[in-house]
Amino acid sequence: MKKFEIIRDIFSIVMRCGFNDDKQDSISEYTKDKLINTVYVKKITLNSVLNVDSIAVTAMESDFSDACDSDLRIAFNDTNIGKRIILYANEVEYSVLVIIYEYLRKIFGANKDEFAFNYVMNAWDIIESEGKTVNLPNKELMYILTKFKETFVDK
Repeated sequence: MKKFEIIRDIFSIVMRCGFNDDKQDSISEYTKDKLINTVYVKKITLNSVLNVDSIAVTAMESDFSDACDSDLRIAFNDTNIGKRIILYANEVEYSVLVIIYEYLRKIFGANKDEFAFNYVMNAWDIIESEGKTVNLPNKELMYILTKFKETFVDK
């Protein structure tokens, strides 16, 4: 599995199983102009895997309509300096992402078939619900359809 696929699958688990929160953007407090932005968070707290404190997806909209896999952040407890370090998932080493992914699969009982099925069913639920439209970039839609085809059509 490629790095971007693991990140997308971790993103899917967090979006499906994470708890909602809202807070000040922790990255904004380090900016030069000290912007105060409220961000919305879906988060899974972990304390037993490679010093990972939590995995979170951040969004500016409360319905997470603007969230994507590049918004996935992983917070590590660094025992050397005694602080939390927050990295975007694409900055984390591949081997660490694999360990996190496998751990999340064990916790939430998800396998690749369930991921593909959930992608399609969630999109279908959004389409069928009253007054809702699906606004997916072509790249994301192609990923969902490819996973669905691999799982259910090509078997």
